[in-house]
Amino acid sequence: MNINIIKDEKIKEKMLFIKKFVSCPRTIGSIAPSSPYLTESMLSGIEWQNIKTIAELGAGTGVFTRQIIKNMDIKSRLLVFEIEPEFRRRLCSETKMKIYNDAAKLPSIIEHEGITHVDLIISSLPFTVIPREITERIIEGIVKSMRRDGVV
Repeated sequence: MNINIIKDEKIKEKMLFIKKFVSCPRTIGSIAPSSPYLTESMLSGIEWQNIKTIAELGAGTGVFTRQIIKNMDIKSRLLVFEIEPEFRRRLCSETKMKIYNDAAKLPSIIEHEGITHVDLIISSLPFTVIPREITERIIEGIVKSMRRDGVV
C-alpha cells in the first residue's frame, strides 16, 4: 500500500475524531485518538495466550481494536463497543465484526453470545464526562461480566 494513502487515512481519521469531539464532547471525551505508543504500552504486559474473551469498551476509531486483533489468539473472541454511529459503521466495515453500540449492555451481550465471562476488558470510555448513572451501570456490568481473576 502506498505510504501516502496510509498517511491520508490517518489524517482523515484524526480529523473525523476532532470533528466528533467538537460536536459531542460528552460522548467522545478526547480531542484526539489514542496514539500507537499508548496502545503498545497498555497492551504490552498482557498474556494473550491466556485470554479467551475480550471486550473493548469505547473503541473510537479502532486504534486499540486493530492492535488487539493483531495480538489476540486466533481462538479468542473480541466484543467491541462504540456508541458513536459513524465510528461504529467504519469499524464494522474495516473489521467485518459486529460492533455493539452500548457498553452498559455488556452483561446481556455476553449472555446472548453464550459467553460465561470476559477475561480482559480494554476501556477507552471517558468516564469523567459520562453521566454518573451511566458510568455506574457500565462499572456494574464490568464487575458482573469479568472472570474472577480477569484483567481490566
